[in-house]
Amino acid sequence: MRSFDPRSVGALECRAWETYYRRKWGAFLVASVGLVRAAFRKSERLRLDPVRAAELEAAPETVRPAAAPRAEAMDVSDRWVAAGCDPEHPLLARERALLVRSYAFLLAAVHR
Repeated sequence: MRSFDPRSVGALECRAWETYYRRKWGAFLVASVGLVRAAFRKSERLRLDPVRAAELEAAPETVRPAAAPRAEAMDVSDRWVAAGCDPEHPLLARERALLVRSYAFLLAAVHR
């Protein structure tokens, strides 16, 4: 069965978004590679991103709960960018928490 750590994957994706918008290209590359490794580390049956794997392994209604926090994370990210991309801004922590929640819902859907 497909497995990944929602905290690790969510935190790494948030870090990738943060470093991308702050134009910290070296850190962005490290976060992106880490994200791929964390998301795919335990994949034996599928070599796809977690969202696509869920679409293939789970019914759409089971992955729907993962969409809401992910969409909200994107909105929070936009607000964080508009606020100046401060890495200490509380919006960044909110974005990270939402991404972790989204991946937790996704993991639960894949394992149903």
